[in-house]
Amino acid sequence: MSIVEFPPGVMIEDAPHAHEGQEVHVVIRGRIYAEQGEDGAEFAEGNSFSWNACTPHLVKNIGEETAIVLISIYTENENDQELI
Repeated sequence: MSIVEFPPGVMIEDAPHAHEGQEVHVVIRGRIYAEQGEDGAEFAEGNSFSWNACTPHLVKNIGEETAIVLISIYTENENDQELI
């Protein structure tokens, strides 16, 4: 899990990207546009969404203030150990 802050007009990555795993996003502050493949939507404070990160995706701040987004990425890894 990580908290990402990015200024107005800035994307989390430079271009759509893909990687292994599942992602869950929660918008803590601001307004963002999220795109995965050919689908896109706007999200505001309090909204959340998830997707399979294997499909190219991007997240961009479309608001007038710094956006803050909590992102959780889950991947299955044979080296992971269960916590007891």
